[in-house]
Amino acid sequence: VGAGSAQDAPEKSGTANLVALLLGQGSATRSAWQIVDAMDAAGGAVTVTAGTDLTFAYASVLEDSFDEGLGILADVVRAPAFAPDEVERQRRQLRSALRVTYADPDFLATLVHSRIVYGAHPYGLPVTGTPASIDGITREDLLAFHARQYVPNNCLLAIVGDVDPAEALAAAERAFGSWERRDLPADAMPDPPAPARRVVVVDT
Repeated sequence: VGAGSAQDAPEKSGTANLVALLLGQGSATRSAWQIVDAMDAAGGAVTVTAGTDLTFAYASVLEDSFDEGLGILADVVRAPAFAPDEVERQRRQLRSALRVTYADPDFLATLVHSRIVYGAHPYGLPVTGTPASIDGITREDLLAFHARQYVPNNCLLAIVGDVDPAEALAAAERAFGSWERRDLPADAMPDPPAPARRVVVVDT
């Protein structure tokens, strides 16, 4: 998916990451446990990870479960539930994880370095967001981000493995063919700040 944390609103940093975390936690037709059980039965797994500019959704299955695995991947990517209780659970887990990482000098150095180099540019904000920004992200924000960015004309599908190309194309058409294109938001990313030389001391 051609969107990541760089597409987050500045005051809502962590939105893309939270969307990715929640995609595998239930869809419009399957609960989180049903997704896990179906992928286990297919001999594989599905994972979604957000980065700065891109989000990657992976599904790996045995060859004889290819069609089913692709269908589950499509379900996860296209129709997330964003159940309110699951949103809150993931939010609590993120807060807990951030408390741990903020105690890591390496993490803090990387965080401060990005902010120094990029300033208020989206690249200067952490992919995971901050405790304050995570608390401010609502379910409506997640739905809006997904509706804006998770569209077929903003995605690339790659199929790799022991599968015939014609079969792969037919399966992709069944899984994703009804996904309607939508207009993408204009890219209004600001320029990074001019380089400057300075010394920054972080008191941990």
